[in-house]
Amino acid sequence: ATYNQLELLLIQIDRNLDDKQHSLMTDIMCLDMRATLKKGDRAPLANETERNIVLTRLENEIPSEL
Repeated sequence: ATYNQLELLLIQIDRNLDDKQHSLMTDIMCLDMRATLKKGDRAPLANETERNIVLTRLENEIPSEL
């Protein structure tokens, strides 16, 4: 009985580990795609600060540098 319970726990742990590995691989792929989008040829802004200013629509509220 104990052996069967241990085997069931092992199966459950293996399944959970597979799910977590899949989640990590998905996260890594998403981060890679995001990095490409942020730094690719189509990225209109030079850095993240400028990008955040545009995304939050604060261009008119921040004084321009001379």
